[in-house]
Order: sequence, then structure tokens, then C-alpha cells
Amino acid sequence: MLPDKSHITLNGSWFVFESGSNTIRIYRSWPLGCEKIYYNEKLVSTRRSVRKISQHEFRDFDENLYNIIIKITSYINDKYEITINKNNQHLRTFSTTEEKSRMKTVIEISLWFGFILLNAFVDTIYYWPFYIKILILLLIFIPINRKYSLTITED
Repeated sequence: MLPDKSHITLNGSWFVFESGSNTIRIYRSWPLGCEKIYYNEKLVSTRRSVRKISQHEFRDFDENLYNIIIKITSYINDKYEITINKNNQHLRTFSTTEEKSRMKTVIEISLWFGFILLNAFVDTIYYWPFYIKILILLLIFIPINRKYSLTITED
């Protein structure tokens, strides 16, 4: 079932644009860069892309040309902008922005400090290879850094 409103999940983001009786839904997954475009419940374009700018084009039943541009502004924070154009006329721009809170910062600092203390005082962790320590840090911080709020900007 396709969503009725724009939202961000752990796996990716949904962007929903309604124009009259037509609905465009755009899905972009975070880890794999899978992009799917739905027009009135029908899948019209799909691709995997990790490029800085990705573009999808399709035509509706009235031969209107839709152009959807997905522009990644930050790979690390998974921030991007999605622009929807119809017949070279701008309709809507969606963008994701990071939600930063004090609690998140306190948790990050506590985890870093705790990992440094464990590394310094526990012999078993001290002898682990460097890449295992980095992997542990990534597994800790990726879920923490996945907190976003969705901002819809209209031009």
C-alpha cells in the first residue's frame, strides 16, 4: 500500500505530491539508493542510483512530460532535494533536513566517552584490530544519526 503523505522511515523516504486528481509518489531508500516513482498508483520509473544528481522522466495519459530531479546534498547525513517539473514548469520541491536535539548530542558524547573508556581499560577490546573498533562505532552511531524531519518547500 502506498502512503498518503510524505514521511521518512528507517529504510527510506516517501514524498507525496497531489495535483488535482493526480498523485505522484517518490520513494528513495537510504542504504541502497533505490528510487521509485509512482503516478496514480502505477510504477512509472525505478532505478538504483548513488550519483549526486538523478533524473526521472515520464509522460502521463495527456502526454504531459514530468521531470523529477533527485539531488543529494549530503551523502553522510542522507540529505537531498527532490524537484518535480511538469512540461518544464516547476511544481514542487521537497527537501530533507536533519533534526538535531540536545539529547542526541548528549547520547553521542556519552557513547564516545564510554567507548574510549572501554578501549583504555578492557584488555580484550584493546587488542581488537582497528577496523573492528571502527565497525562497532559505525553500528552504534548510524541509528542515532538517522533522525530527520521532513521539510516541504514550495517555490
